[in-house]
Amino acid sequence: MSVLFFLLALSVLFELLIPLCIGRLRRLRFTVSLSAASVLIGCMVLILAVEVSYATMLVSLLSVYRFCNVARVLRGRMHERYLERAVFRTTLWLAGCQAFVLLFAVAWQQDYVTSVAAYGVLLALQLLFIAASGITVFGYLRRSRLPDDLPAASAASLPTVSVVIPARNESEDLAECITSLLALQYPKLEIIVLDDCSQSTRTPEIIKSFAHDGVRFIKGSDPKNSWLAKNQAYDNLTEAANGEYLLFCGVDVRFAVFSLRRLMTFMRERRLEMICVMPQNVSGGRLPALVQPMRYVWELALPRQRRKRPPVLSTCWVISRKTLIKLGGFQAVARMVVPEAHFAKQLAGRGSYEFMTSGSALGVTSVKSLYEQRQTAVRVAYPQLHRRPEMTALVSAVITAWFTLPAAAVAQDIYRIGFALILIASFSLYALIVRIAYHSIQPLSLLALPAAAVWYAILINYSMYKYEFSEVIWKDRNICLPVMRVEPHLPKI
Repeated sequence: MSVLFFLLALSVLFELLIPLCIGRLRRLRFTVSLSAASVLIGCMVLILAVEVSYATMLVSLLSVYRFCNVARVLRGRMHERYLERAVFRTTLWLAGCQAFVLLFAVAWQQDYVTSVAAYGVLLALQLLFIAASGITVFGYLRRSRLPDDLPAASAASLPTVSVVIPARNESEDLAECITSLLALQYPKLEIIVLDDCSQSTRTPEIIKSFAHDGVRFIKGSDPKNSWLAKNQAYDNLTEAANGEYLLFCGVDVRFAVFSLRRLMTFMRERRLEMICVMPQNVSGGRLPALVQPMRYVWELALPRQRRKRPPVLSTCWVISRKTLIKLGGFQAVARMVVPEAHFAKQLAGRGSYEFMTSGSALGVTSVKSLYEQRQTAVRVAYPQLHRRPEMTALVSAVITAWFTLPAAAVAQDIYRIGFALILIASFSLYALIVRIAYHSIQPLSLLALPAAAVWYAILINYSMYKYEFSEVIWKDRNICLPVMRVEPHLPKI
C-alpha cells in the first residue's frame, strides 16, 4: 500500500507544477501539462498493476477528473489568473479524496473498520440527509402554494407589469405564448418581444403579426464578447420596458387568464420583490417525467440554507424593475447562465424573494419537450457546479452510491431494515417532487428513479465535457466562451 501512496504523491507533485507555469512560466505550460498528464496516466496504470480492488478502481476513476483538470489548462478557456487558482484547488481536492479512499482501504484491510461499522455510518448519513431533504421539500411545498384566502385586488392597487420575452429562431410556440399573454385579465400590462438576431424571417413575422394587439417588437443586436446573448437581450428588454415589475418567461410557458393578477396580488400581499414560478409541466408523454424531476430534486430537495442558495428556475420569474437596477441589472450577471440566481440570493437574504409552484390556483404551465429539457439540463448543470470538476465528481459519486450501496447492504443482510426504509423514503420523496411538478403521480417515473439518478450523473459529466472541451449550443450560439472566460468575482454593484 505504501507504493500506492508514493505513486499518488508523485502524480500530485507534477500536477501542482502546472499552476506555477500558467502565469509565470508560460513557455513551459504546454510541456509541464503534457508531462503531468503522462505521469498521471502512468501512475494510475501502475496503481492498478500493483493491486486491483474497489479502492484502486475508485482512485483511478477520480484520476479521470484530474486528467480533465490538466487538459483544461491546454484548452485555456479561462482567464489565466482564475485558471491558476482553479487548477490548484481541483488538484488538492481530488488528490485528497484519493488519499482518503486509500486510507479507508488500509483501515479495512487491517480490520480497523468493519463492514458493519462502515454501513452503519452510511446508514446514519443517509437517514440524516433524507430527513433534512424531506423537511426542505415539505417546507417549500407549504410556502410555495398560492394561499386559498388570497384577497381580491382592485385594478387601481395593482402595479404595472411588462412581460418581456427574448425570441430567436422560434416556431409556433412563440405565437401560442403571446396568445396566452394577450388573454390575461390584467389591467396594466405591456408585452415586449425582442427578436434576438433570428436566422430566418419566421420569428420577426410572428412578433409583428401581433402588433395590432399592442405587442411591441424590438430588434436585437449581436451579443458582445463578454455577454451571454440571452442576458444581453434581457438587458435590452429591461431598458425598453415601462412597467414597475418585469416578468421574464420562455416561449414554452402558457398562462391562464387569471395567472398574472393572482401572482401580482400575492407579491403585493407578501411585500415581495421577486418570485420564481415552477410551471406545471403538460408536455405530454411519459418520458419527460423520467428526466425533468431530477432537475427539480436539485432545486428543491438539497438541504441547504434557504437564504444563501434559494431555488430558482429560468422558465418564469418576475422582479421589481427598481430592485433589478439597484442590484446592478444584467451587467452584474452578463456571463451567468442562470442570472436570476444572483438576484434571488440577494433578495432571499432580506426575505423579499419566494419560490412558487404552479397549480390550478395559479395556472402557469410549460410545454417544454424532452429534447429541450435535456438541452436545458446540459446548459445549466456544470455552471451550477461552479465549473469545478471536483464538484462534478462528488455529485456523481453521491448520486450513484445512493442506490447501489443500500442495495449491496440489503443483499449482505447488513442493516437490511434500515436501508430498506432508506430506499422507501427516497422513492417517497421523489414521488412528492414528481407530484409537485406534474400534479399527478407518474408511476413510470417512480419505477425508473434509479435509472433517472444514473442518467443525471451522466448528464452532469457530459455538461462538464461540453463546457470544458467542446461546445454548448443554445439557440444556435456557442455559449462556452462567455461562460468559461470567467472573472474571479462579479463586477461590483
